[in-house]
Amino acid sequence: KGALRKGNETAILPRVAKLSADLKSFSEEVKEVKIVDKDGKLFLESNNDKRFFEAAWMHKYNGKYYFSYSTGDTHNLCYAIGDNPYGPFTYQGIVLKPVQGWTNHHSIVEIKGKWYLFYHDVQLSGKTHLRNVKVTELKYNADGTKKIPKGVEDMRDGLVKGGVAAEKARLEGELQKWIDADAGR
Repeated sequence: KGALRKGNETAILPRVAKLSADLKSFSEEVKEVKIVDKDGKLFLESNNDKRFFEAAWMHKYNGKYYFSYSTGDTHNLCYAIGDNPYGPFTYQGIVLKPVQGWTNHHSIVEIKGKWYLFYHDVQLSGKTHLRNVKVTELKYNADGTKKIPKGVEDMRDGLVKGGVAAEKARLEGELQKWIDADAGR
């Protein structure tokens, strides 16, 4: 126990369990969630650009369940689609390529009919322990697959061309628009 898996071994699988009504405990046993490739095969530990490592997130869109996660050492945020929150989930691709910093965690939420990807990096601070929260709109293709957010790359370009202060002001303005809209102003 506790030993790292070898590259030819099946990758560690994420877990899922239904919460009880008080949202403080599980109402059932914890189950493994299978993430498989297009041929229905589980990923090996050596598939570290696709296999699950940490930072699981699940949301439902158009009747399908989307399981997204970090690959850990390759820093991709990947996603897989399934018909059931218990899986299996079929790998679809990358939602977000590596960001600045050594970790990549996220959430995906719907706000007023639009979907958003929240994540973090160290772009503004330059320090791993001082992470910046970022957000970009997430769009779906007609077949339900996700488009890699273009805004993420645009944000990086904006920092280089316009400087950190200009990007910070732009992001604060966007956040204020959300706050004002929620307050009914």
